[in-house]
Amino acid sequence: MLRRDMNRRTMRRTDPSQYKHVVLGMLKWLRENNWRSYDPYDAGLSPIARLISKRGWWVLQHVVRLSPVNVRPLLCVKKQVHPKGLAHAMQMCIVLGDIEQNDDMLHTARSLADMLVELATRDKDKYAWNYPFPYITRVLSVRGSTNIVNTSFVALAFLDAYKAFGKAAYLEAAVGAAEYIIRNIGYETHSSGRICFYYAPKAPHTLTIHNANMVAASLLHRLGEMQNNEEYRGLSGSAAQYSVDHQRDDGLWHYSERAGWRSIDCLHSGFILDALMSMGGTRRASPYHRPLEKGMTGFRGFLNGDGKVSHVLNRAYPKDTRSYAQFIRTASRWSAHEPEWLGLACIAADKVIETMFSRRGYCYYRRYRGMTIKTPFIRWSIGPMLLALSDLVERLSIPRRQNILAMQVA
Repeated sequence: MLRRDMNRRTMRRTDPSQYKHVVLGMLKWLRENNWRSYDPYDAGLSPIARLISKRGWWVLQHVVRLSPVNVRPLLCVKKQVHPKGLAHAMQMCIVLGDIEQNDDMLHTARSLADMLVELATRDKDKYAWNYPFPYITRVLSVRGSTNIVNTSFVALAFLDAYKAFGKAAYLEAAVGAAEYIIRNIGYETHSSGRICFYYAPKAPHTLTIHNANMVAASLLHRLGEMQNNEEYRGLSGSAAQYSVDHQRDDGLWHYSERAGWRSIDCLHSGFILDALMSMGGTRRASPYHRPLEKGMTGFRGFLNGDGKVSHVLNRAYPKDTRSYAQFIRTASRWSAHEPEWLGLACIAADKVIETMFSRRGYCYYRRYRGMTIKTPFIRWSIGPMLLALSDLVERLSIPRRQNILAMQVA
């Protein structure tokens, strides 16, 4: 059944209009909400979180996150502007603005990029971005500190903005983020000469996470190639090789090598695979080509026979919109090298639109067995879905754009 569905979607893949319609609906919702939303982990904004123990805060955070009813207004938690979500929205506007030659979309992209510059935490020539809420994990609690994931993703978006618009401030922000990651966040050095970037400044030395490490490595790689910077190239290669060395036999990665953190999920596996693609892994001569091919074989296992995407490997639930988005994005990008993946991306896109979207235009957070958490989150679900569907639209638009170009030349 899945193969038949894939063939049907591949035959009609030159019509991306339904996905554009969904993207424009999400963009409309974001504008109506002034680019603000709640977040799964924002319970720390409640005054109650400051009055209870760290254990109590941890429990409150997860009760709020997993509640099918949005209780944040009762806890005095307000919607916030989320830099990572804005960055993805900006990237989407660049992609669709270029495809459609839409000046309004490109103007929105520039406005969001300028907003992100203003949202940066600045330390002289260094730039960083954080979540606009305090949060707590099993190993650290964070109030007002920056982290490598937000900073890397926003900086990568700035490189896209610099390529599109040529504004020096965007490149300055990306370089400043790289300097912040190297000098302020730092990395763990192993006896093999490999390194693994930490998650946050002053984080415990054991808090090294493969997907965060690889996203930072991809940023340093892009900047190293753009600026012929050997330091960035060296650190990027050493960090990437650390994670490649820890690739499992099935092609995937544990979240971390730390005991108790060895889960495997679609979202973070996709981060690593996207990073390997951006670091040249699609080229057969690249040292990352075989790990990337092996990883994509394992990544295929997250798409089930019914077209649904598993969030955690070999588990039916939860169904997480962000994992759908990541599968769509990674499959769309890889389809440039293995075209059948474009059909798989369409299958996942059709299923998430069918099962995880509101008629108001936004996508839900998660579906569990027996309940759905429908609260819209720009950082977690809407932003990544915008980016994923714009990548899919871009891939689907290539035959049509080539035909138009051929007609113009003729």
